[in-house]
Amino acid sequence: MRVTDAAERDAAPSWSPDGSQIAFESFRDENLEIYISNVDGSNQRRLTDDPAGDSHPVWSPVSNETAFVSNRFGNLDILLLTPNGAVSTLATNSAPDSDPASVAVTLTTLGFLCLITRPMIRL
Repeated sequence: MRVTDAAERDAAPSWSPDGSQIAFESFRDENLEIYISNVDGSNQRRLTDDPAGDSHPVWSPVSNETAFVSNRFGNLDILLLTPNGAVSTLATNSAPDSDPASVAVTLTTLGFLCLITRPMIRL
């Protein structure tokens, strides 16, 4: 199933805990931002809007909050986005961290990485 049709890169999908929505990163505005849509591709909307790159969204398994990686503060930090749009820092590094595996381990440690077996989707 194809969810998006943007000409630019859409990647890193993450299913909501109830399976009704997908968060993903997109370069459609010439900057990596976090987007969300219904699983059928409808109701696509941008969740973040910052000059820095925002990527790798991961839903909290117990709420509508989404953790994501951003370089807003000069290095890769893990931030939390609440349903009302508030952003807070969950974890920060004193040095840049470009290793996705390291970020995934950090998210797992924080309890936000939820492995859910779902049908394969193509963004």
